This record gives sequence, C-alpha cells and structure tokens, in this order.
Amino acid sequence: MHLLQSTEHCFGQGLNTKSQIQNTSKPEPVHCQVSTIQATAKANQATIPSPASSANERLQQITNHFDTRISSKKLAGKVCVLTGVGHELGIGWATAVLFAKEGKSLFSSLLFRPLAWTSINIHGDSFPALLEKLKSLNPNIGLSTISGDASEENLVRSICQKAIDEHGRLDVFFANAGVAGSAPISQTSYETSERVMRINTMSSWLALKYGSEAMLRGKGGEGNKARGGSIIFTASAAGLKSGAGSTEYSASKAAVISLASTGANAYPGAAIRVNAVCPGLIQTQMTGPIFTMSKDKSKIGQLCPLRRFAVADEVASVVLFLASDDSSYVNGTSIPVDGGLSSSLPVVRDHSSLPSFLFLYPSDYYQLTSKTAQLKLDSWKTVLG
Repeated sequence: MHLLQSTEHCFGQGLNTKSQIQNTSKPEPVHCQVSTIQATAKANQATIPSPASSANERLQQITNHFDTRISSKKLAGKVCVLTGVGHELGIGWATAVLFAKEGKSLFSSLLFRPLAWTSINIHGDSFPALLEKLKSLNPNIGLSTISGDASEENLVRSICQKAIDEHGRLDVFFANAGVAGSAPISQTSYETSERVMRINTMSSWLALKYGSEAMLRGKGGEGNKARGGSIIFTASAAGLKSGAGSTEYSASKAAVISLASTGANAYPGAAIRVNAVCPGLIQTQMTGPIFTMSKDKSKIGQLCPLRRFAVADEVASVVLFLASDDSSYVNGTSIPVDGGLSSSLPVVRDHSSLPSFLFLYPSDYYQLTSKTAQLKLDSWKTVLG
C-alpha cells in the first residue's frame, strides 16, 4: 500500500472559522403552504422517527459493524498507493486501515509523509500511530514514507516507479489528497484558487497519468502480462451540486469527476479501471468546526435524506470495493457516498411542528412556485442550530 499523507478531503467548507459559524442569525421562517408539500408532510409526520435518536443509533450500529467485520482479504497480493493520509478521522486514514486488514503477505504499502500545510495545521504527527496500527493489523505488510506534495509531478512519477522497481507492478492508486477553500469568490485570491485547483485536480491527473503508466508496465498477470489495475479519486458531492463548498473547491471536484469518466477511456482494453467517490458530509478533522461549534448536533446532516452525517469508514468501504475485484466491471463512474444528499434540492422539513408547513431558512435566496418549493443554500447555517 503506497500512501501519500497530505490534507484530507472535506465537504461543505462554506463555514470554516468560528466567526463565520457564529454569525448565523436566522430570519423569520418562510412558511410554504404548497399543496403537494402539505400532503407529503402530513403523510410522513407520523412515520419519521426523531432524527437525533435514530441517527445516533444508526451510527453506533455502523461503528460496531466496522469494528467487528471479518477480513476477506480482498486485496491479497495487491500493491497500492494511497495519498492524503493525514489524520485519524480522515478518509485516507480509514482507507489505509481497511486496506491493511484486507491485504496479505504480498501486500506492500508506502506511506508519503506530507508537507506541513500551515493553513490546515497537519504536520504528520499522527503518522507513527498509524504505522503502528497498520503493523498490528497486518504484520506482513511493508511500509515506508516519503515527504512531499501529491500535486508535484516528480514525486508522483517517482513513487509509481518505486512500485515497479520494488514490486514489479502497481495494482491500486487511491488519489485522496485535497484541500478546501472557505471564502466566497469575492474574497478569494487567485493564488488561493490556483492552489486548490492544483492540489485537488492536478494530483488526481498525476495519479491517472503515472499510475496508469505503471499499471501498463507492471507484470504478474496471465502469461506475465500487465494485469491492469484500479485508480480511484476522491471527488465530492460538491462536484455534483453547487452550494456544498467554495467556488474553486466545487470546480476542482467537478474536474475530478470528469477525470474519472475520461480517464476510463484513456487505455481501452488495458483492464485499467478509473472511478471516483463523492463523499457528502463526513466527520473528519476538516469538518470539525461544524461539529464542535454546532448548538444542536442532532441537526447536522438534516439536509440528507438519511438525516445524519457519515464517518470516514463508510467512504473507505466504497473505496475498497472499487480497489478490489468485486468491482471488476465498474469503470468511468463517480459514486456519491452522501446519503442521498446530491439526489435532491437541499430542503429541511420540520416534523415537530405543523405538518402542513415546510420551513426554509435560506442563507441567500429562495424561489417558490405554485406546485413546488425550491431552495438554494450557499452555506451550512441551516443545520448549525
């Protein structure tokens, strides 16, 4: 497993500072007495459980499932590269742990230690703990570290070459490194936007370019021919829908989604699959302010049909699926791991009050018609209580 630890993917970075989050004075609710909404709200009121209790119970069930599931060695003999392994709450960390569980004696890993992004305050201090955990899960796993930036061409090229030199092939490249913007475009500099685009998009492009080249050169398949491989990007629900992140962040993730589809067609017949995952609101270190400063944590994730947030293990499981042969005919797609958030417009239904009302607290604006209510949210003020 080759991991490049850097900054973690996140979702919904519209609120990233205490001042931004605390400045959430709510306007008066807009009561939308639309007939179709009234009927739906009335029919659903009695059947929908308390969001706080059901979400907490479900998260506990999920945690227990991940803690107790038995490894099936889906990655036995695989050589993998992972980037963006920066924090124990992150998607990269969760994926590294899961990959280690699913590997075997031939499974080799290389961890990249990141540069210290001062704006994110990730210095790799948790790396020894991760290495110890991975070794405890799989004593036969091979681990090493390299410092660098996943958007640096020479670094990505060299690590793919290292996989060929030391193991003869590369089977999986999980490009998870990423950063997020938080300010509106009017307050965002060109340099900040360029950095977000470079790290989020170009790191994935480099993974595609040099990862696929290594997979084409690697041997070990039938007749000692190239055996193909799987390249996986971390995109975001923000790349599918607007309003889930800053302008440059959303644009960078939309580009990653496009890379998954175009990359899948780069080497037809070579058995190289290219896909992406699109996480929604995941509890990571970068979404931490949402959880620490929210007045009512039961409201976090209410815009999602599942009415809860997710943990990193839930994304890692989808990455494992894409990395393994279980997804042998899945190619060129981007899978939302957002609980259904990207499937609809972001609306909040208040089931504790009048069943005929849909309560909207728009950050910027709302539009109503005679048959439906449409709402665009440009921040997460609605769910912070």
